[in-house]
Amino acid sequence: MRNAYQPAFTLPLFSFFKSGHPVFGKMLLISFELSLNVFLFYFISKRMHNILFAAHGSILLSKAAYYLEKFGLLQTLLLSGKLVSTPLLFQWITTLIFSFYCYLLLRKRDVKA
Repeated sequence: MRNAYQPAFTLPLFSFFKSGHPVFGKMLLISFELSLNVFLFYFISKRMHNILFAAHGSILLSKAAYYLEKFGLLQTLLLSGKLVSTPLLFQWITTLIFSFYCYLLLRKRDVKA
């Protein structure tokens, strides 16, 4: 499980230092979202024993937290831009694809937190 947190936190950080994108505030938001997604996936899968539901649920819940946090940062002017920059339909389709991919990859494994 520890191995899953490492890329969740460091990929946005690496991208920020390598290319300057996303901006620092959004980089922190993305790191938070991905780390929360990992936590929620293991939390849900441990209790429900359903990889597909755990993957889909963790993505949806971490996205909701991301947008709630982003809304707060936009309201306090700590972040600029639009609340939704990637169309929600595209996000929903990729959520389904990643959920099924995770299910196919992990369905025979015993996911342990």
